[in-house]
Amino acid sequence: VIVIIDECDFLKLNPLLYRFICWSSRREQYSLTFPNFYRFGDQEIFINSSFRLIFNFRQIDQI
Repeated sequence: VIVIIDECDFLKLNPLLYRFICWSSRREQYSLTFPNFYRFGDQEIFINSSFRLIFNFRQIDQI
């Protein structure tokens, strides 16, 4: 299963997405060949680059 996360998903956080975001913020990428892929449990998750920029901005903004 591949889950694609974008800005709209970020605004509607569900428990799985929230846990994934916390986990991915302290985890290396799935592979250097595919830097936007992460393995989370039994799912492979793709994060588009605009989502990652928004997520990083919000993390910094909360500090």
